This record gives sequence, structure tokens and C-alpha cells, in this order.
Amino acid sequence: MSLIELRNISKIYKMGSVELKAVDSASFSIEKGQFAAISGPSGSGKSTLLNIIGLTDVPSAGSLILDGIDIYKNSKLSVDARIPANLDGRLTELRRKLLGFVFQTFNLVPVLNVRENIEMPLHLGSSPAVDTMSRKEQDEWIDFLLATVGLEKWANHRPSELSGGQRQRVAIARALVSKAPVILADEPTANLDSKNGDQILELMRKLNKELSTTFVFSTHDQKIVQMADHVIRVSDGRVLEK
Repeated sequence: MSLIELRNISKIYKMGSVELKAVDSASFSIEKGQFAAISGPSGSGKSTLLNIIGLTDVPSAGSLILDGIDIYKNSKLSVDARIPANLDGRLTELRRKLLGFVFQTFNLVPVLNVRENIEMPLHLGSSPAVDTMSRKEQDEWIDFLLATVGLEKWANHRPSELSGGQRQRVAIARALVSKAPVILADEPTANLDSKNGDQILELMRKLNKELSTTFVFSTHDQKIVQMADHVIRVSDGRVLEK
């Protein structure tokens, strides 16, 4: 069984009387433990596909299956893709259970130090995998992540005291802290120089192999595409290769 499966997914944005089809009947699957890239030029629909997988954007049609769960089964979808009231809480719970996010702009909280930024998801409602851990075990897990991303000496520093590469390392550790099986990364190297970008990619590939965490990227970075073991190429909202 695939960890992620899209079946004939479409996304239509309605702008007055005009309909813009950002994704057009996309179908593909991603297996557990893969290092996958959704690749295409700007405006191709790759970020929309990542947002749909991340449950932050609702498709206008089609089926999305995550970890065996048919997300929108029995939910009416529309062109406006308004989230039905009974679905909103379900999506929040599924994001909490299944997904971690790495953003190109880092999205760290400036008044919190490195350790506190990594720990933050645990205070917002962590995943069931972390809920069963004692406070001591959670602290040990955060210590492990700090060491894994090479920031144990920077635990008490704030984001303003870090380089871009270090901030992205914090963001990666924060995405992993809830032990989500899937990490979604939207152009994670876009705001980094070549050296830091290469180091971040090597780190994520290392975590993918050692923790068996599935990574899914939205990217036009050819380094990520070459490193990926599964590439979904999109153009004008349609999947070309999968």
C-alpha cells in the first residue's frame, strides 16, 4: 500500500466568472521511506500539489489517500473548495498525526531560542507517537534532534543569531519532533547559498535513510531532482512523469 496516493486530483480556483485550473486530473503515488520530488517550472502546479498533500489546500475533485485513509471520502468537494465544517477538525488532526513541514522562509519564532522552536509543536498538540512519551523521553528526543542537525551548541541562541543554513536546520528538527511519517518541504534550499543548500540536502537525505522518514519536495532545484529516488514531473497542472 502506498503511503501517499492521489487519484485524479484537480484544483480549480474561481476568480469571478473565470476558472483557473491549477491542477488537472493528477494521479501518482509515493511509497513509505521515499525521497520524492514534485518538479516543474513556476506556475506548473507543484506547490498546489504539495499543499493538497499537506491538507492545507482542498482539491476541487479527486481522491487523496494518506497512510490508508481516504481523506475526503463522503465529503462534498466544490470548485470553491470550501472546507465543510465537519471536515476542518479532521484535517487538523490528520496533519498533527501524519505531517511535518519545512518552509523555504524557515518560519521560526524570533523570541524563542533554538530548543524552544524545535519543541514548539509539542505544546501545540503533538502526534500520538510523542504523546506516549514521558517528559524525560521528549527531552531526550529533542536532544537527539539537536545533535543530529548539529546545533547542540546553539540550543540557547535565537534565530537572529544563526546563519540561514542553521535556521533551516532548526526548521528540519522542528518538522521531525512530532515523529510524523511524512515531511513536506517547499523549495527548502531557495533562500540558501549553494554551500548551505548542499549541506541541508545531505542532512535531509541522511535523516531519510536513518529514520525512514518519507520526504516530499516541491522544487525546481535540479540538485534535489537528481538526489530524489522518485520524481513526479508536472507542467501546466498535469503530471508528465511519475
